[in-house]
Order: sequence, then structure tokens, then C-alpha cells
Amino acid sequence: MRAGVVSLICVIFLLLAGPRAGAIVDGAPTGPQRARNVGTLVVSGDGLPWFWAGCGVTLISPTVGVTAGHCIAFGYRPSPFTRIGVSFAADHVFGAPLPADLEVHEGTDALHPNFKAFFGGGVPLQDHNDPTLADVGAIVFNEPITGMLPAHLPKVGMLDTAFHPPFHVGLVGYGTTSLAASIGAAPFDGGTRRFTTMQLDTVYPAVATLFPAPGDTCFFDSGGPAFPTVAGHVPPVVVTVQGIVVGPARADMLCGGGTTIMRLDAPHISKWLRDMIAAF
Repeated sequence: MRAGVVSLICVIFLLLAGPRAGAIVDGAPTGPQRARNVGTLVVSGDGLPWFWAGCGVTLISPTVGVTAGHCIAFGYRPSPFTRIGVSFAADHVFGAPLPADLEVHEGTDALHPNFKAFFGGGVPLQDHNDPTLADVGAIVFNEPITGMLPAHLPKVGMLDTAFHPPFHVGLVGYGTTSLAASIGAAPFDGGTRRFTTMQLDTVYPAVATLFPAPGDTCFFDSGGPAFPTVAGHVPPVVVTVQGIVVGPARADMLCGGGTTIMRLDAPHISKWLRDMIAAF
């Protein structure tokens, strides 16, 4: 039974590895008191406990969390698991059942109706200038989450007007810290919530690219938030979510060559998320 469950977890990890659901490189653990409204996807099924599944989720209302669309489309939905939720704990262990006393917020997954991944799931690297990119998904929680301050969505077009270099961005993710750890050449170290900073590089209609300053993302960081930061400070809660990590800036440079984020201030993304919040 144990071996079978671990094999199922490996299936979802392999599905997520294609889109480079990354991990934080050159960062530091947040601990339990920082970035508390950033959690991670967990999965389960009939008669099974909950397991960590990679990919970050940011609470944007008491009933809605935002994540990368490919984490749902290429990770959860093709997997054998039938239940999805979010854990806001700071540490998880790959392949091991979550502790029975760890709180899981179960919900229903949703994809942008015009979901279009930037990269992964057999999809070639897309054109950065494509304004129709929509690699965004959400978890609608069964019960409102209390005692936690949701992050705010940015105003539409914020990055079009607020981009004054150097513009530093904070990122939070649960992934590995190196390519070697992701492919088994070093001990796997994903599952811990980490923080790093990057610098905004280029703003496109629906995505933006970041370059290391000093950190980067790696495998299983997809879905984690990108937010304004001052002097590299990681706040107790992420206040404004500018974007979510969706893939590499360059497909041939993993875990150190730059990151692409989905712009949550793009009109078609902002409207969908705000409609989700209003509806639930």
C-alpha cells in the first residue's frame, strides 16, 4: 500500500516537472511566521491520507487561492488523486503522509476558461508577446479560511506603469534548491516554504520575466507568488500579488537562468480572478 501511494505521488511530480514547477534557489526558509498566506497544494483520494503535491497557492480571499494553471491541468487533473486542498504549513515531506493534526483546507480546482500554458505538458515554449497566455488556476475552498489575511490583487495594468528599474520582486515557493536535487543527483529538498528576491526584467502583455538578484526559482515553485519587496524583506503575509511563477525565462536554463511570471494585473486574468472572488 505504502509503495503504491508513493508511486502515485511520483506520477503527479513527474507531470509537474514538465512545466518546471520550480523551487527557490539562493533563498532562505520563511519559517512558520512569514508569508503565512502562501500555501502549497496537497492531494488525496478515497481512503488515502493527504500528501504534499508541490506548487504554491496564495490566498486572495477567504474562499479563493490562486495558483499556476499548469499545476492543475498537467499535475492534479491527469493524476489518480480525487481530492485537492491547500496546506499553509511551512514544511512538508515528499512521499510521506501529512501529519494527522496538520490543517488542510480542501476545495475544488478551477482553470481560467481560456487556459493557455506558457510552457510544459508537452506544450512548446510560447511567445512572451502572446497577450492570450492564461496559465492561471484557482482553488475554491469548501469553507472560508479565517484568521489569515488574504493578499490583494494588483490594479489592472500596474506593471505597465510601476516598472522603474531596478524593480525588486519577492518570491515564495516550496520547491527544490537546485537542479541536482530535482533530478535525483542530490538529496531532494523540496517541501519547505522559502523566500528569495529577483529583479523585474521585461514586461510583456500577459507575462513578465525576472532575472536572479540574487535568487531564482527551480522545480516545484510554480504557482508561488511574486510581490513587491523592500530591501529583501519577507513580510508576515504577502500583501499584493503581482504575478505567479509559471515557467523559465529561457527553457534551456533551469534553476538559475531566470523566471517567467503570469501577470495578475493583465485584464483577462484580473477579471477572471475578481469574478471568482465575487462568486464565492
